[in-house]
Amino acid sequence: MRNLSFLIALAGLALPASAQTTHTVSVGPGMTNTYSPKNLTIQVGDTVQWVWSSGIHNVVSNDAYFTSGGLVGPPNTYSLTFDNAFLSVSPVSGNLYAYQCALHGPMGMTGSIKVATPGKPVLTVTDPSPGGTVTITTSDATPGANVVTGYSMNGRGPVNTAFGPALLTPPINQLPPKVANGAGVATFNLPVPANVPVGTQVWLQSVDLAAGVLSNGVRVTV
Repeated sequence: MRNLSFLIALAGLALPASAQTTHTVSVGPGMTNTYSPKNLTIQVGDTVQWVWSSGIHNVVSNDAYFTSGGLVGPPNTYSLTFDNAFLSVSPVSGNLYAYQCALHGPMGMTGSIKVATPGKPVLTVTDPSPGGTVTITTSDATPGANVVTGYSMNGRGPVNTAFGPALLTPPINQLPPKVANGAGVATFNLPVPANVPVGTQVWLQSVDLAAGVLSNGVRVTV
């Protein structure tokens, strides 16, 4: 693995703005410990508004990226816009934000927000463990393109690059390039050294070299 030197060119690109839609999620509908809809797919730039229907609940991101605050009952609302600014400071695998109620999560009161980012590759990374294997998948890439994944042990950046702001902090290391298949998917499995301390955080991001476009950033914890 070598330094990802091409990620240090100074040529930041502005991210495009998106039209905004507001989606409503009911909290505790019908006196149940649920969210409705439980799983929601939105476009980047959209807003999600959680509206309390019954019970004492809250909304807490599994990755600690957002929270509605303490447990409360209706009437109450909580809104969050999943725009590029939020995604850049909240890197998560597959742009999938899982959340739960702090009180009723163990009883199944969980939900998720999937953020679609048209025109960008999507990086998904399985949870690694010392001595295990981590699977790194880049989808929505250009079929046949070389896909390069970089990683940093030092934070999410950003750093200006020839492909736009990268969500990695130098020094940045490069994994072997992979060629995307006909469906635009590049996947490889990487062994995790057994001596990596539990709790170590790693930030990753890939780039589609044919399109010159960076994926979402991902933060994983060993």
